[in-house]
Amino acid sequence: MEQKWLFGAIVVLLMVLSGTFGYVLANGNNQKSYFSNDPSNTQSSYNSQNTSLNSSNIGEHTLSVTGVGSAEGKPDSVQMRFGVITEVSKDVGADEAVNRNSAEMNQVIESLKEEGIREKDIETSSFNLSFRRDYTKHRERSEIIGYKVTHMLSVKTQDTSIVGNLIDVAVDSGANNVGSIVFTFSEDRSDELEALARERAGEDASNKAEGIANSLGVEVTGVYNVAEERYQPHRTYDEAELAQGDSTSIVPPSSLEKAVTLNVIFKIE
Repeated sequence: MEQKWLFGAIVVLLMVLSGTFGYVLANGNNQKSYFSNDPSNTQSSYNSQNTSLNSSNIGEHTLSVTGVGSAEGKPDSVQMRFGVITEVSKDVGADEAVNRNSAEMNQVIESLKEEGIREKDIETSSFNLSFRRDYTKHRERSEIIGYKVTHMLSVKTQDTSIVGNLIDVAVDSGANNVGSIVFTFSEDRSDELEALARERAGEDASNKAEGIANSLGVEVTGVYNVAEERYQPHRTYDEAELAQGDSTSIVPPSSLEKAVTLNVIFKIE
């Protein structure tokens, strides 16, 4: 009796184990099928379509390159800043401060004209009337003790060889501030060098595009877009540099470089 009961228990156990194993196999097969690369799988097909759409929206038929060109030339223009600073006490008054400053500045202007500077090349760059204050008696509030007038001129010339002489003339006639001296190109010379630099930048961009296209086995068929960046060169002597030497030490640079950068998008096929 006990043997029959034991035999029956073993049979039941084997049946249970067999059913469980079959369930695992069935679910294992289903899981493998769910994560397969079957093209009929909806999730896999959707992702594939998105990748294709993105790649077609990033300009696959264009090629972007940067061309750089430059042209050198000797600067043929200089711009200088001269100033007259006048300080008076409070009892003299603001009107008198302005009058004295104007008289001294007129002397400077007339002296520059005598050196051949045209009137249209002399203009006021800034004019300022301010209080002179004393903070020694009161830290929280100041006392007005006078007036200060600052009048700055901008002077241009295309004769770069007379810069030192113009500084001496301006100072001797009343200027007591030399702001800066900038060597650069005249408008005509700047346009000429810029055109040459642009031409070289275009050639550089075209050569780069052709070289890249040939290496990729494609052909450049046209230009889609062009963006230009320009650099205006200059050599500036600032106030600190001018204070360290005399006027004869101011000489124009032998050359300046005009640069143009072209960012070009080419069509390819």
